[in-house]
Amino acid sequence: MTWSYTVPANGTFAEQAHHVRFLMGDTAKIPQSLQDEEIEFIIAEWQAANPTATDVDMYQIASTVAYAVADRYAGLVSGGKSAGDSSLNRYYNGEMDRWRAVAARLGLKAVGGGASALSGMGLVDDGRAAIFRTHQMDNGRSDPGTVRGDERLSQW
Repeated sequence: MTWSYTVPANGTFAEQAHHVRFLMGDTAKIPQSLQDEEIEFIIAEWQAANPTATDVDMYQIASTVAYAVADRYAGLVSGGKSAGDSSLNRYYNGEMDRWRAVAARLGLKAVGGGASALSGMGLVDDGRAAIFRTHQMDNGRSDPGTVRGDERLSQW
């Protein structure tokens, strides 16, 4: 597996993975976020989910890749009281939050932004349906929470 990034000489990236890295700000080899092959896989998945698209939405793909990086850091966060106080655990939490913020920012720049940008990836049923509810698993609440899934927020 490889990691590569080349600055475009004429303003156009030779590799789509390099364009994704640029949008994410992942242009330094250390620390490595994802390998080229992992980014290329996400690009191929996007293209398979959007067969009629004439242009690849690099912001949407970069957002998806940034969420994948955040998930890697989330997997490194340890549970438990003693582990939760460690500086390494705080670092992983901080990186996870940082990559989630990058992903959210890139997602807003994607074609359509918000939930409509996610609909092509199969993450939203029809671009308007709620994909989750806040506090949906809370017990004893009479209010099922705020419906989220597109740019509107409404009470259920």
